[in-house]
Amino acid sequence: MTPALSLEECTATVDPVLAEVAIRNLLSNALRNGTTDALVKLTLRENVITVENQGRGFPEAIIRLIESTPTALPSEGGSGIGLATVMLTARVHGVSLVLENMPEGGARAILRLFEE
Repeated sequence: MTPALSLEECTATVDPVLAEVAIRNLLSNALRNGTTDALVKLTLRENVITVENQGRGFPEAIIRLIESTPTALPSEGGSGIGLATVMLTARVHGVSLVLENMPEGGARAILRLFEE
């Protein structure tokens, strides 16, 4: 399947390095771990980047570990460094990364660019 991108006009003030690393790694992870016939959804709204896919979701061990200590976690088809890099980049910039499994299946990564 060819990846598709749908955009709405919006503006966010972000560090360009943070945005590039985070979006690239989150999209790469979502594409690699999603189902082959489903789209990956990228949303930027009010300084929150959300990446969703339809797939098997995150293993619970990764969700628990990445919430506490960013560590490379080898996974199927990847080195495990991508999500850890996003977490470390977020921490350096004072923002947060939340990984969750969606009730209907699939994974969601939420990067909050500015903490309130």
